[in-house]
Amino acid sequence: MFKTVKAQFMVMVGAAAIGIVLMTIWALFNLGQTLTEQAVRDTRQLAQSAARLVESYEAQAATLGEDEARRRAMAAVMAMRFGEDGYFFVTDERFTYRATRFAAIWSAPA
Repeated sequence: MFKTVKAQFMVMVGAAAIGIVLMTIWALFNLGQTLTEQAVRDTRQLAQSAARLVESYEAQAATLGEDEARRRAMAAVMAMRFGEDGYFFVTDERFTYRATRFAAIWSAPA
């Protein structure tokens, strides 16, 4: 097929280079997918942590009083952080913001 050893060698080197490039692209794609999945898992775990924290204060509402339990739960959630600039927020059942990292916003639901 190829008449010289040099031509055969160049074809093999070219095929190897193309293979390396394709494998690198595949590996980078998989790495990006893995990092995204890990970020989703981490975020889900942190959100579940915050939910369990709120549930623990909800269970204490009988002894603390509803307003005090709510205040403590919101303060605890607002103190939670993830990453360098990540924060949690609290919404009610109508998805109205009740607390952000900047302030607690609570009034009796209408």
